Amino acid sequence: MPIRSRGAALAQLSVVSLYVADGGVQEQSPYVETVRARWMAGGGELWVMAEPVGPTDLAGARAALSYFMEALPSRRASVTSSISAAIAACHQRLRSGGEEEPRLAVALSCVLLRGQKVYLAQAGPALAYVLEAGEARRLKPTLGHVHAVGVAAARPGVSFHHQEMEEGDRVLVAFGVLDEMLPVEGVASLLRPVPSEAMRKVYLLAHDRAPFSALLVYLS
Repeated sequence: MPIRSRGAALAQLSVVSLYVADGGVQEQSPYVETVRARWMAGGGELWVMAEPVGPTDLAGARAALSYFMEALPSRRASVTSSISAAIAACHQRLRSGGEEEPRLAVALSCVLLRGQKVYLAQAGPALAYVLEAGEARRLKPTLGHVHAVGVAAARPGVSFHHQEMEEGDRVLVAFGVLDEMLPVEGVASLLRPVPSEAMRKVYLLAHDRAPFSALLVYLS
């Protein structure tokens, strides 16, 4: 089945976005937003994915994305400070409904493209894999960073990763259900093919676990 994916390119980096709903591929993921990061020194393009956690639904994920985007700075700021502040603001907004309201919770993955560099920031139980020099690994959050955004009283921790991309390298962020179906030793064979084929394989794994969203970053 062909993957009808939404793509964007900045310099030599490209992103393929996959969204599966009702067993089929949809054109655009409502769990993903993208913005040109003009406020960051060096610029770049920022992709943000919100994965619902627990009883949170699409409406909750969309609210989290809106809160995050609204909190991005209007003046120059670093990658770490601007993303950390936006995640903290999103967390507080999600918690502001009061004790009588259902608690909204999400995992956030932020992917910044700049030249041949990828900056990845994640909060909550977010999932990411890296393929580098033919070897694959899962990026694991550090201790204390696994609490979903919007749940714990304390500000959520944010895990940062920086990747200088070479030809054949991949960065995949996806909904956590993929980790249940894909042993880490199978990640390399999944990501080594050309991006369209890699995402077709991801679709075959996740098509019956909708809704599902994923972003694949590669050097074009």
